[in-house]
Amino acid sequence: MAVNQSRQGKRTRRIGTAIALAAIVTVSALALYMFSPRHEPPKIVYMYVHSSLYSQMSSDIAQYEQDVEASGWDLRVFNVSWSNAAQMKTNLTQAYSTLGIAGAILVGNQPYQLRNDTSTNEVFPQELYFMDLDGDWNDTDGDLI
Repeated sequence: MAVNQSRQGKRTRRIGTAIALAAIVTVSALALYMFSPRHEPPKIVYMYVHSSLYSQMSSDIAQYEQDVEASGWDLRVFNVSWSNAAQMKTNLTQAYSTLGIAGAILVGNQPYQLRNDTSTNEVFPQELYFMDLDGDWNDTDGDLI
């Protein structure tokens, strides 16, 4: 009877040791997962070429696309004719949220958002409008600025 209890005690200790080791491995793996990059960010760039230039620049665009892709990036070229900046921003926001695009290149006469600098009373195009994809840009007085 004492031999049987001794075997059972050893088995319990082995199981306890195995559980403790599994817990250490799990905690270590969890820490490694939490504090290391989840994945390599996608190397996707959008290029919006205004339709008024697209056909006359097609060979240049093709060469640029080859050069960019040869350096490891995925360049996606679009022939566009946006009527306002909000349309372009919506497209960029969707591309960022679904694909995680790294950036965008705008070619030609593209729509833009104006900014009113109240400290200098100057109005000028604001590229931050397209960079801040999760910001809230409100035109409180309806003057498109």
